[in-house]
Amino acid sequence: MNIILQHFDGDLPDWAKVAKKTIEKYSLEIGVDYEHVKGMPCGKEQGPYTQKIYMLNEKYDDYDQVLMLDMDVAATKTYDNIFDIPQIGVLHDRAMKSASNVKNRWEGNKLYKQGHHIFFGSVIKLNKDMRKELRKFINWSYFNECINYNYGSDELILHYLFWNTGLLQDKLYYEICMRRDGTNLSDIHVRNYDRFDKKFTNQPEDSEKNASLIHFCAHRKNFLISYMKKIHEDI
Repeated sequence: MNIILQHFDGDLPDWAKVAKKTIEKYSLEIGVDYEHVKGMPCGKEQGPYTQKIYMLNEKYDDYDQVLMLDMDVAATKTYDNIFDIPQIGVLHDRAMKSASNVKNRWEGNKLYKQGHHIFFGSVIKLNKDMRKELRKFINWSYFNECINYNYGSDELILHYLFWNTGLLQDKLYYEICMRRDGTNLSDIHVRNYDRFDKKFTNQPEDSEKNASLIHFCAHRKNFLISYMKKIHEDI
């Protein structure tokens, strides 16, 4: 059994209500559970942008795979099952190469380990064994010392946990990333086959016409409703 989670703190704006409806429908069609994670399940002191780490909670240990989506990810009526592929998400290779390539800059942060795996936080899918191993190294008191809990802290914490566990140490990029290939950071590159990101993680302009999940990040939220109304007649 698998589950899809979306986290949002506070009242949902209209675009989020629409996105939620489409993901609930997608979950139903592919036969998985859905949960809207509300508030601050990891604790208020951690701020709103790290609450997606809650996907590691033992509450979900009955599920084989847990998929955490940003609230601005919406689903079409093409019901390809994201749980049928083994990849975790999309690697942020620029951030892996240098902390200066991250929007809010991670230079000097003790959690940042240059060269090690960093995933974009919009679409993250983890199996049970990974989740159990990763949560062994959750230390909120230490994280509180290291992080000003602003944008991207969930990505940094997950990166640190993967480094600490060594879970991905022997994995090829193809095995864990929906977009990239290569054996090490010096030859990481966008592959020209099995571009699962175009089906499940990209913005509207970069997604395939038959994509199942689309990420309406930044200003794209402004046209999420109109875009989805053209697909879902009942919205």
